[in-house]
Amino acid sequence: MSIHNLDRIFKPQRIALVGVTENPKSVGGLVLRNLVGSGFRGVVYPVNPLAEAVLGVQCYDQVKNLPRTPDLAVICASAPSVPDLVRECGESGILGIIILSAGFRETGAVGRSVEAFN
Repeated sequence: MSIHNLDRIFKPQRIALVGVTENPKSVGGLVLRNLVGSGFRGVVYPVNPLAEAVLGVQCYDQVKNLPRTPDLAVICASAPSVPDLVRECGESGILGIIILSAGFRETGAVGRSVEAFN
């Protein structure tokens, strides 16, 4: 992996926050609040098919409908939805992904199988 590709994770200019909810105490809500409140100078695209906006920031229903391809996707959705979301991000050209989800190995056999998806 080249340094340029690592910059997509460590120095993103555009971030898709996938699975963000209107609950400010949820993982996605906290990440959005931290990005917006920390002085991040890039663009944040919240992705939630059920919300028009979160914390006053316009939401998009799917990653493929974002106006520009993000450098990084931060996935804050439940473990069972992660494989499809990772696939969608890859198909949309997003090269950096961070997953902040619970419900994998720590939940037993079903979570281990989701973690081992291909």
